[in-house]
Amino acid sequence: MYQFFQSELDYIFFVYGLSFICLAVTSFYLYFRKSAGSIWKWLGFFGLLHGIVEWMDMAEMSAGAYPFPVKMFKIGLNALSFLFLVELARDGFKEKGLKGVGRWIYIPLVLALVPAWMVANSGGINALSRYLFGCLGGLMAARVLFLSSKDKE
Repeated sequence: MYQFFQSELDYIFFVYGLSFICLAVTSFYLYFRKSAGSIWKWLGFFGLLHGIVEWMDMAEMSAGAYPFPVKMFKIGLNALSFLFLVELARDGFKEKGLKGVGRWIYIPLVLALVPAWMVANSGGINALSRYLFGCLGGLMAARVLFLSSKDKE
């Protein structure tokens, strides 16, 4: 029974990662169109990196736990993908002429990871990067995409 659920999870992670890769392809296509804004570039980078992270999760479930340096690299890629969402929001607010956050936002975000990094707690770093970077970046990016949906072409 365990093998059945294991293979189903592999399939789910594959499709989940593939959907992020497709998001990246679509976003880069929109970015290279002359009428599209620069926010699509950041969404493309997010989709590409997050898709790779999901496929790394799939490989980890199939092959067993990664060694600690590879696990930290995967967590770093995950955090970087969420930072691309924050940058999407920063660029999007600027494009819309709205007052957004400055680059100073990266200082508290990165400093929040230092304690977990110092104790080499990969679970803590993973959770912090997902909740701090992912929630903040996701909420701000959702606002920018909502505002972009109201633009007339």
